[in-house]
Order: sequence, then C-alpha cells, then structure tokens
Amino acid sequence: MASTDSDRPQDACLLGWVGQVCPDLHTLISIDGKSVRGSGWAHMEPSIFETLDKGHGRIETRHCVAVSAPDYMSELNRWPRLKSLVRIERTRDIGGQVSVQTQYLISSAAPDARHLLEASRMHWAIANGLHHCLDVTFREDASTVRLRNALTVLWEAADRICGKRLKALIPKLVDAMERHGHLDLDPVVKAKLLQVSAATIERMLANARAHIDGQRKRRTGVGSAIRRSIPVRTFADWRDPPPGFFEIDMVEKHCGGSKIDGEFVHTLTLTDIASGWTECVAMRVRNQRLVIEGFEKAAADLPFAMLGVDSDHDSAFMNQSVLDYCKGRGLVQTRSRAYKKNDQAWVEQKNGAVVRRLVGYGRLSGVSMPGTRWRSCTRHRGYTLTSSSLRSS
Repeated sequence: MASTDSDRPQDACLLGWVGQVCPDLHTLISIDGKSVRGSGWAHMEPSIFETLDKGHGRIETRHCVAVSAPDYMSELNRWPRLKSLVRIERTRDIGGQVSVQTQYLISSAAPDARHLLEASRMHWAIANGLHHCLDVTFREDASTVRLRNALTVLWEAADRICGKRLKALIPKLVDAMERHGHLDLDPVVKAKLLQVSAATIERMLANARAHIDGQRKRRTGVGSAIRRSIPVRTFADWRDPPPGFFEIDMVEKHCGGSKIDGEFVHTLTLTDIASGWTECVAMRVRNQRLVIEGFEKAAADLPFAMLGVDSDHDSAFMNQSVLDYCKGRGLVQTRSRAYKKNDQAWVEQKNGAVVRRLVGYGRLSGVSMPGTRWRSCTRHRGYTLTSSSLRSS
C-alpha cells in the first residue's frame, strides 16, 4: 500500500493478504460475523457475503466479512489509505472430508464484502494460471531439483548416513530443523520428502556422494576435530626432554585370545621419557573420566611435576574432557601417528615388561579386582639412575 495516486488509476484499489504484507496484524483482526472484537470496534456493522460452488467433486463455501478499519490504523504512516479489514473463510467438502481455511486481508477499498471477495478470487485466478503454466509447460511439479536439494541438506545434517537410515530419520529431522529455523520447506517438497523411498534417496544423492573430496566417505565428526587440534609427536621428536613428559597407553583388556564385548579391568600406563619412571593405574572400566582420575593419582605419586602426555588415537584420550583437563593443568598434549607403534616405543615396552609380566593376560572384572596386583605393579616402577637421584633429592 505504498503506492501513490500517480502510480495507479483513481478507481483502483489495493488488496493485501495479512500473512504476506503485515504478519503482525493477525493479532488485531478477529471478526465473528456480527462485530469486531477489540477496543472501540464492537459498534462497527460488518458487510457479509457468501457464495456456494459445486463442481469437480467438491462443495466449496466462501464466507466473507468486511468492516471499516479503525481510524488509528488508517493514520499510520505505513497504511495511509487503509479503509477495510476482511476475513474470508473457505469451507471445502470433498467426499465427506471437510476442511476449513481462514484468511485475513486489508484493503484500500470500501468494506464491501461482495466486491472484496470477487477481487480476492480474481487474484487466485491469476495465481492459478501462472501455476498451470509452470506445471504444464515447464513441468515444475515434476522437477526433482528442489527435492534433491532438500535431501542433500538433510543428508549433510545427518552426517551423510545411508539412504535407509536417512529415510527413517527424515520426519524427526525435518521437524527439528524447521522448529529451530534451519529449514524452510515448500509444502509440496515437504510432502514428497516424507514419502520418498530409500532407493530414491540413494539415487538422488549419488552425485553428491561422488563429489565429496573425490571420494565416497563420510564427513569427519567431533572426535576428528579434536584429534586434528592435537599436534603429532613422532619417535624422533622427543630429543632430550626434561623429566615430566609421559607416553601414555591403555592395556585394553586383561584377557587372552580374541577380543570380546564387556566391561573389564584396564590399566593406564604412564612412562616418563627422560627417566623411564612408570606409573600403572588400574581402572574398573574404560572411561575418559577415569583417565583423568588416573592422571591425578599418578601426578600425586610422582617425584617430579607432570609436564605433558603423549598418547595414541584411543578415544579414551582423544576427547573433550581430557583435552580440557590438559589445558587447565598446563600439560602439553600430543599424539602419535596412526598405526605407528614405534612412536610410543617407551610405553609399549613397559606394557609388556611391567603390566603383562606382573598381571598377566587373564580376564579380570569387578570392582574389587584393581587391588593387590596393581599395588605390586605400581611398586615395580622403572627405577633408573635418573629417577633414583630425583627420588633421593
């Protein structure tokens, strides 16, 4: 309604849908057919007009109510020619299935319900003609571009999972992303998304999968980001460090033969590079919080300060909790190269010479197990000349 008299014919009027041109007016317009609810509106007499159409297997009733706009609304700079507020209620009956749609409009025309209803229907006739052209001539509804783009967005948000898993996740994922404002889907596209099959998902995402850095692989997650933030230290990078820099490792399960699932006792082994001093901390289960407790326990027993830790890519070490602990204590945290056991030669040697030799390979579990055997393991530290001198000083 920003048009001026020079922009339009004198007998023309403007009609706008409230949801499109002014969403905040929804709370101001509420017409019940006899009066307008709101301060100073109850005395207004509405103009009412109703039509009934039958055809194409449906019965459609249109009920239009129009009232004069309050003076304070027409005085607003944004709507200087506002004259009427309109409500159109469409009731559609298709084979006994009844649906109701209500729309609110504002107009610069007088509050004539019949005239305003006809004007709104003319608008829909234009819109339907354009849609028919797009659908029949350009086959817009048959195009899969928008569906493919929507699937790609959901696939990325779901960490590039397979089509079968994405199919099951789509309803909840669409709801969550729309609720948080990350997705705004056209109703037609949304309906197709909820009906798409797993095979169609795989077919539509084939090109996207083929162009992921030239390889078909999933995106790295949070653990990979943490791992990349920790610098690599190889066997040759140690040089001649002062006491306090430890290689750490986890003796995964005290069991022989093949690995099996279950909660078994683990040993956290810490070996000082400079002195060979070795601390072994028993853990009832494999847990990052227990790793931090093991650091605290080992640091309390050391004759020198702990300065840094170097580990492999074990998830018990490559996590946010351990990373925050090391930063908070001022410890230098580094990691070895993947699948390079030589980068942790010192602690790997102690795993065999100390832990396996004294505790063995038997499968151990239970709260009471980290006891006598680990006390003897702790007493059997790697005392070298350097560590003995540090101990006596």
